[in-house]
Amino acid sequence: MAREAQDVVLPELGESVTEGTVTRWLKQVGDEVEADEPLLEVSTDKVDTEIPAPASGTLLEITVDEDGTAQVGAKLAVIGAPDEASPPAPPSPQPGAQPDAGPAPAPVPAPGPTAARTDADAHARPTAGTDAGVTPAAQGTGPGPIRAAGPGADRSAGPADPGGGTAQGAGPAGRGPASRPSSEGVYATPLVRKLAREHGVDLTALAGTGAGGRVRAQDVTAAAAVPGRHPAPVSSTAAPSAPHVSGPEGRPASGASPRGTASGASPRGTASGASPRGTTVAMDPARRAVGDAMMRALHGQAQLTTVVEVDVTEVARLRARAADTFAAREGVPLTMLPFLVLAAARALKAHPAVHARINEDDGTVTYFGTEDLALPVDTERGLVSPVLRDAGGLGLAGIARAAFKLAADARADRLPQDASTGATFTVGESGARGVLFETPIVPPDQTAALALGTPVARPVAVGDARGGDVLAVRRMAHLALSYDHRLVDGADAARYLAAVKQGLEGGSFAAEPGL
Repeated sequence: MAREAQDVVLPELGESVTEGTVTRWLKQVGDEVEADEPLLEVSTDKVDTEIPAPASGTLLEITVDEDGTAQVGAKLAVIGAPDEASPPAPPSPQPGAQPDAGPAPAPVPAPGPTAARTDADAHARPTAGTDAGVTPAAQGTGPGPIRAAGPGADRSAGPADPGGGTAQGAGPAGRGPASRPSSEGVYATPLVRKLAREHGVDLTALAGTGAGGRVRAQDVTAAAAVPGRHPAPVSSTAAPSAPHVSGPEGRPASGASPRGTASGASPRGTASGASPRGTTVAMDPARRAVGDAMMRALHGQAQLTTVVEVDVTEVARLRARAADTFAAREGVPLTMLPFLVLAAARALKAHPAVHARINEDDGTVTYFGTEDLALPVDTERGLVSPVLRDAGGLGLAGIARAAFKLAADARADRLPQDASTGATFTVGESGARGVLFETPIVPPDQTAALALGTPVARPVAVGDARGGDVLAVRRMAHLALSYDHRLVDGADAARYLAAVKQGLEGGSFAAEPGL
């Protein structure tokens, strides 16, 4: 009895994750797969991960192509027995044909300037010539597996990217045209391959900046912005590359970065290098997923922000005094973040209203019992928020070590799959580049988010020993709390901010182990 076909569905990849974008298929239609073998890669606003095959068999169908977005629970592919695929019907015998007559042998082509070779030979000798316009199938490799219909699904119609064996120009000693190394094995989506063709960029010469070394659209446009850096054959229909800004002797002008894109957009989408005016670039899937989550959060909550000023002069003095010994003993730098996280976690224990979640399905409220704090990190792929588990049970040194490791793992794209899920509160520093304060967006399934701005030295009226006021130079910072007004009143927010302010100003950190 034939094995029943099984659907491959997008699983739940974390709390509040509702959809994902397919970034790469590791198998093609017709390939044999084993149960739990990695089948495809998916990107969400929380994490990039591999989806394993739910069963052994043959990949019969792919329903969501690369760069396509699917909801949790949606069908991505079908796995079953090979005989479940529908092969083409054999041709009907002609009247009068001999029943035992076999098919007529195919005519043998006359020897050409280039001999047919196998895929293995092609990879072993990447510089060997091929006839211009001849597809790998015509060279004796046979037709490759055909994917289900979708954007960029046809992989059997010949080289689809630069360096795929159709380079222009004659090779030496009477050979066919010389070709570049094949880019078939380059980790890139069909959209990126199309962009490489349009800009004349050789994918084999690029180092991908995406997860797992994936070549991203920004890598292609960055290479296209540098004249002559990554040449590749361009078809007659290919669009010209975007203009670049050059300095003397053809080098990029001051302010232009070789890593910037042709449109001037960095991998984060910010201005860098050539001007982005008048250009259109593809939005990064991870960036789009983060943006969608922000929109859902804003539309699903009644968000309000309350701001207070806090005097961090004593914390700054304590940091300056203990920085060297702390770094030598703990192996990590002593920044402002551990002080903020510790003060925020302690205040959450006394103010549960800002440390809760509204359960939309039944109208109940869950008050969290542990302080699992999301710590936003600025990375090349956008904002990532790994979670510091049970921050309220850690001391200053433990928070500093854990936060430093989370940030390093996030920037190196090596966070575990569940590292960005399950947060109960968000704490961040918005003043890394001189920002006075911001109004943070409360993520889904949380009630509040806290952000500290840049400390600024300025004259402030402070009390003296005789009960009067005197002017003194103090380091002041803005502390902003955004919260869901459906559950948190302005008075609740003010009380929580007062508790955090007291924790930062009260001098309670001097007794912390390690200081």
